[in-house]
Amino acid sequence: MNMINDDFSFNDFFYWEEQVLSLRNMGLMKQLRTFEKSIQDKLAKLEKEPLLNRELIIQEKAILEATQKEIRRLERKAFYAQFGE
Repeated sequence: MNMINDDFSFNDFFYWEEQVLSLRNMGLMKQLRTFEKSIQDKLAKLEKEPLLNRELIIQEKAILEATQKEIRRLERKAFYAQFGE
């Protein structure tokens, strides 16, 4: 008796796996956007007195830039995944 469904192919498995990865990436992007917003809010507060908070402002801007790069990377990855790349 053949226990394997003849309709199943490995391509179906990989397609399902890609969908799971896309969902994970979307969740990660959502978390990163929340984090990005909190950094922007913190920067706005710090920039009210830039002379006192100069080092913190520089650090927060570096974190913000890295976060935005990661968001863009995930967006590109999600975009190209739609085309099977």
